[in-house]
Amino acid sequence: MGLRYEGTHTGTYGLRLPKVDYFDVWNELKGFWSSSGNTWNYQSYTEMYDDVYRAIKAVRPDALVGGPYAPVGAGTASGTAHPSSIRGGFGVVDQRALDIITYWLQHKDGAQFVSMAGGPVASAESPFASGQYFVAVTDWLRGLNNQTYRGAGTLPIIWAEFYPGLASTAGVATGHEAVAIDMSTAIQAGVAGVRYMLLWEMEGDASGASPTTGEGVWTDTAKPLGGRPTALYVALADLNHYFPPSTTLYCAIATGPISALAAGHAVLLVSQSQSPLTVLVN
Repeated sequence: MGLRYEGTHTGTYGLRLPKVDYFDVWNELKGFWSSSGNTWNYQSYTEMYDDVYRAIKAVRPDALVGGPYAPVGAGTASGTAHPSSIRGGFGVVDQRALDIITYWLQHKDGAQFVSMAGGPVASAESPFASGQYFVAVTDWLRGLNNQTYRGAGTLPIIWAEFYPGLASTAGVATGHEAVAIDMSTAIQAGVAGVRYMLLWEMEGDASGASPTTGEGVWTDTAKPLGGRPTALYVALADLNHYFPPSTTLYCAIATGPISALAAGHAVLLVSQSQSPLTVLVN
């Protein structure tokens, strides 16, 4: 696998295969659930991970390999069988999912990143509070002892399936409200320390709607005139343009229903209100 995708090989139809730099090993520990133990068999997963890690590194020392792609999505307080200390208006994370990460950190041969998947449960508060889920999980990881749990405090974090959290007791956000929640959540996660967020279900339907982001990044490519950019695409493009990787961020203190991201050359404001706002910016 490492050699096949190192950038010089061709596929069945003579086209050059892409160069793959990041290898995220497996997907939510599928096939590693232990019915007898009522938890994931993270010991066997880590053995498999180490085999893959060594095999890739043997032929591609430059490859970036990581895991464990743990399913750490939050659930309700009543529906979480083994509740952890990570809890809030965003729900409760199952301790068994956290055990995957701590065991893997202690026993892996090596890694260049740590990956997770999931999102908040339907919030009892405003959906704009959903971003605190990513803050809480990231703070938990970074708070582990970096010598005992090797890389907990230093490895880049990849959210392999990023679910922003659109639902609250008031309903599920759509349209521009959903875009605002998506952006607010991404800001909170990024400031907390999540380096890469792989938005789940980026393609919307013919109108651009998506069940996981409220607004897809592009419209359904299987439909006539599909593949068109949406309002979320425009917002993400602006985020990338004005706040590219390695941008120095400044403390942004916002009062009122606003999320803010500030750099030396730009400030991004996300309104959490459906009513017009007058905003004073320093």
